[in-house]
Amino acid sequence: MEVVLASRSPRRREVLRGIGLNFKAIDPETDLAPDYSKPVDRDSAIRFACDAARSKGETHSRMHPEAVVISADTIVHADGRIYGKPASLDDARATLRRLYDRTHLVVTGLAVHCRGKCRCDAECTDVTFGSLSPAEEDIYIEKAQIMDKAGSYAIQGVGGVLVRRISGDFFNVVGMPLNLLDRLLKECGLPGLLGAIE
Repeated sequence: MEVVLASRSPRRREVLRGIGLNFKAIDPETDLAPDYSKPVDRDSAIRFACDAARSKGETHSRMHPEAVVISADTIVHADGRIYGKPASLDDARATLRRLYDRTHLVVTGLAVHCRGKCRCDAECTDVTFGSLSPAEEDIYIEKAQIMDKAGSYAIQGVGGVLVRRISGDFFNVVGMPLNLLDRLLKECGLPGLLGAIE
């Protein structure tokens, strides 16, 4: 089974390589952006993540009709708005400060394209942050490579210092919910992940 991952995310690649899945990674070349000026409720945020994930895989599923194409999109939802990747270091700092000492929702929309079909769903995890002092925040922003991360953090890296607790799937916060991927593969009539790894 040829597997194509339509994602720029090194974290998603690491997770799939870590379980022994053989795949080809390609740039999805599309990236839906929400309207950040409008309030978004939880259900709308989940729909957006699914739509963005589906969109990233559609073109490549036509280009690779015999392959299984996996695509995903991860967002952070809090205060009735979606936080994607920061536009600048100032934006990253402002996002972090909005999330300090509170719980936010991490949503990963995940799509599996195979044989002209697409199965898509979302995984949701509640993440509660602590906070950083101004000096710690400066160190974090310097060390954490936050510009390509939704919500300006990655739980598996330096950003883990921020995380007081999670409720839900850890791998979802990384950006590749493995249990959901396994289910979507099976819904497409394919072996699950345990049948696909080498």
